[in-house]
Amino acid sequence: YREKDSHIHAREMADVVDIARRMQAVCREYGVPFIMNDYVDVAVAIDADGVHVGQDDMSLADVRDRVGQDKIIGVSCSTLDEALSAQANGADYLGVASIFTTITKADATIIGVEGLQKIRSRVDIPIVALGGVNFNNLLGVLDYSDSICMISALYNGSGLSANVGRFSAVYSTRSGPQRS
Repeated sequence: YREKDSHIHAREMADVVDIARRMQAVCREYGVPFIMNDYVDVAVAIDADGVHVGQDDMSLADVRDRVGQDKIIGVSCSTLDEALSAQANGADYLGVASIFTTITKADATIIGVEGLQKIRSRVDIPIVALGGVNFNNLLGVLDYSDSICMISALYNGSGLSANVGRFSAVYSTRSGPQRS
């Protein structure tokens, strides 16, 4: 669950918790882990399956202390050094971005497939690639990532349901990331 308004007040935080719980219930119904973005306190409060943090958030060691050893922790990375540090400090997966230009984060550093490939060649933990991934570049991104995360591409063109089906069909034909 991603809620990026950094000016959330206590009353609104209760709404974030409520929404997170409802989303978590749907995830559990379908056997999908629920990962809370940024809000470590919310992840702990609702017993989320994990939490994803950025480079400017709480340290990975502090996050692990808060959520426990059995929870999934993902860390955002846009450089090889960040990725190596996250892996060395116990991240369970990396959110590597931004692969391409994206309208959802205008100030993102663009690393391209080349940057993704460089990170893939040096880390052993799963990589979720994000930022500007669409039908035209999907296969190149999947060559070096274990998964993808997308927003805009799902809502463009044919509509959400058709786009999810189209992405699922492409994703199911892949052979997996190239690890070297």
